[in-house]
Amino acid sequence: MTPIIRVGLLTFFALVAGLVVLWWPAHADPKSPEMHERLRAVGELVGRSDSESLETLAKLVGDVEPRVAIAAIRAIGSRTDEVSRWKLEQIVARNKSGVLRGRAAAELGNFEKADYRLLTDILLKDEDPKARAGAGIGLKRLHNPAAINSLVEALGDTDADTRRNAYEAIGTATAIYFKFDPLASRETRAEQIAAIKNQLAHIKEEHPH
Repeated sequence: MTPIIRVGLLTFFALVAGLVVLWWPAHADPKSPEMHERLRAVGELVGRSDSESLETLAKLVGDVEPRVAIAAIRAIGSRTDEVSRWKLEQIVARNKSGVLRGRAAAELGNFEKADYRLLTDILLKDEDPKARAGAGIGLKRLHNPAAINSLVEALGDTDADTRRNAYEAIGTATAIYFKFDPLASRETRAEQIAAIKNQLAHIKEEHPH
């Protein structure tokens, strides 16, 4: 390759690189009309701990595209500060979407100081099965033994995902995986739930404290 050609190629690549920089923004715009651009903006905020990033994520929870809203909730759940926990609690309490309430409830399980009673309330009382199932995931992550009674009650839920998550949460809270099939018939599940209650009662008698 001659020196002239080499210089020409280097100049060409430099121009291409410059055009790419001009065309592709350094940071994604969370207000962009393009869904993928907003998703990229969420991704750029993961791992950030500043308050401005949290506020941007909180606004994106209200995005018209569910994928963006869910991604924003997950990003909030990846943080460790108490304000982020409070934001998730607000979503759980006020958001009209059962899917988003469930996602926020699941992410609350990442916070050690999360109130298990908030999650058990959703698990047993929320009308949307997606929200109840999400609360089950949150309790599985929180693994608080104080939630056991509510988790056992949730084994009788009408939604299979909620039953499955409640069962797995019992396992993480007790380190015991009882026999239970969330997809079994109602009669079979009733028998298994009765057996679980009986076993838990024996464990409580043997270890009262």
